[in-house]
Amino acid sequence: MWTITLSSAGHLPPLFVSGSKKTHIDFSKGIPLGLMNVAYEKKTIELAKGDALLFYTDGLTETRDKDN
Repeated sequence: MWTITLSSAGHLPPLFVSGSKKTHIDFSKGIPLGLMNVAYEKKTIELAKGDALLFYTDGLTETRDKDN
């Protein structure tokens, strides 16, 4: 088992997969890094063998095909 602590500066929420359960790890809207000196919300999760944590960019969610 692993423990991981996450924080977000306005990024898309990571997807946590454990068995057949899939959940987004939601954060309050964070200010982008470097704009202001602020404290960011942290979340700690436990990862067991077989769990997955998927990080992705807005390039994935904003991708369009030739028909938009």
